[in-house]
Amino acid sequence: MLADFEHDSLFQVNVLLWATVPQPQGAPIKPVLRDQGFDLYAIELPLDAPTNQLAVIQSATTNISPNPVPDVVLVHRQRRLFVIIECKPASFGLASDKSKQARRHIVAAGSISLRLAGVTSDMHAEVCYLVPSQDVDSMNATLLELPTQLAKESLPVSPIGSLGISVDGRGTYLTAPQDSRIEAVLPNLIKPEREVFSQGARNARPLYLIPWLPNAPSNDNTAFFEKTRSTLISHLGRIDVAGRPEEEITLEFRDLLSEMTLGIFDYWRDRDSLNGQIFPVLNRFTKRLVRNDGRSTVTATKVVFRVKTAEEQTQLIDAVRTAPRPTNLEIAAQQEVAMQQKFDFPALDGD
Repeated sequence: MLADFEHDSLFQVNVLLWATVPQPQGAPIKPVLRDQGFDLYAIELPLDAPTNQLAVIQSATTNISPNPVPDVVLVHRQRRLFVIIECKPASFGLASDKSKQARRHIVAAGSISLRLAGVTSDMHAEVCYLVPSQDVDSMNATLLELPTQLAKESLPVSPIGSLGISVDGRGTYLTAPQDSRIEAVLPNLIKPEREVFSQGARNARPLYLIPWLPNAPSNDNTAFFEKTRSTLISHLGRIDVAGRPEEEITLEFRDLLSEMTLGIFDYWRDRDSLNGQIFPVLNRFTKRLVRNDGRSTVTATKVVFRVKTAEEQTQLIDAVRTAPRPTNLEIAAQQEVAMQQKFDFPALDGD
């Protein structure tokens, strides 16, 4: 059912991402967030608490985790504003464990200049939770209670607000509640709704910019495998065999991920999920696709191709095209191993 997409965290994240990407006039995807001045700042961005704030957080009677990693962070440079967004399959109440996560987002946003290097004190931040549209009012009610709790603990707070996602036969929409108590900028700019996809979500999965989220509730990385396949085929097809015989062609995993996500991967900032989950799974997917048949070698961080003739190039492309997709059980097993295996990857740009 189309409505099932509303509860899918991976779909929710991709809707937000597409809403920041420039589009030609008349395109079926509308960059509604970009049109309002918002740009993508980061995906999975660690916002670790400074040392002097840890003691206050740890001594608080309210249950708070100190170091959030929000799904998406937007920036509105003219407004000097960051928007911390967390995507959830449903709303939650004050007694839920998820309120602990929401509190740490609010505290982090309230002290954003202490959490992000290079951010000046005139920058500020707000927190928004994206949920299915039918839950947007209940989610908003919970969020509005949290800053009051935190202020009593002498902790910094930020404006908050809920966002909704609605999918039906008309299309896919970002929504926001009509509530005058919401101080957050983003919900007030998009309420009551803004269209992102004009043709619903039935055929949206092949368009995912990010094909997999390691900790999403659905945890289905079939799209990740197929994106890896199509990107490898594209890369192999571009190799100029006649112009560079006998040479090895190296494709770094970070470049593979950047190509398959149209550059969106470059905004991923959580090294723990990259090193411990994404890269190891990509390593196994690539091995399955190229099959280590002598014309390729897969390491922890890259794949190396050795194709000397056009015939070998065609054979390798055919091998990748026809490689069987892993079953759900095989995917689950790969994820289990990936969680236990850590590779020593080079530092990300900017680290």
